[in-house]
Amino acid sequence: MKRSGNLIVVVGPSGVGKDSLLSGARERLARVHFMQRVITRAADAGGEQHRSVTEDEFISLRDQGALLFHWDAHGLKYGISVDARNLVLNGHTVVFNGSRHALGEQRLLWPELKIIWVTASVEVRARRLAMRGREDEAAIARRLATADAQIPRDVIVIENEGSVLEGVDRMEKAIRELACGPQAESSRSF
Repeated sequence: MKRSGNLIVVVGPSGVGKDSLLSGARERLARVHFMQRVITRAADAGGEQHRSVTEDEFISLRDQGALLFHWDAHGLKYGISVDARNLVLNGHTVVFNGSRHALGEQRLLWPELKIIWVTASVEVRARRLAMRGREDEAAIARRLATADAQIPRDVIVIENEGSVLEGVDRMEKAIRELACGPQAESSRSF
């Protein structure tokens, strides 16, 4: 099936700043659709705005085919609405915050999936996770200990060690390149 738009996933370990970069890019890229995740986490848990559902509600959405992608991470269930597919089929660029560990399955389901991989040092990630205030020290340590996945060759890598503004500039540039420019065979870094 020909897909006329672009589906872009943003991944990276906990604490690299994906939510901040996506929020900033959303303000700059009015024609891009940024999908809100469906998560089995309380709506007031802090961090990204998401659609909060119970585990039973999530399972029901999954079983009804309402989720294009779904995965488990950190004791929670995450999903992306099937609305993303419909937008892409109608020529739109859609961006969502995904999981490094779910990429293999997602690429099987959507071979044209484009990837932005955000990185930061463990020290920076630990500081950001602590500042976020959503988890205790033990939970942060578990997130930091999650094994890194191998970065595929055909992705854009964003190093997010500097200011939020620098990171947002890089995210905007990466999304614009994937939505408009040629896709190269090897990874690029911003």
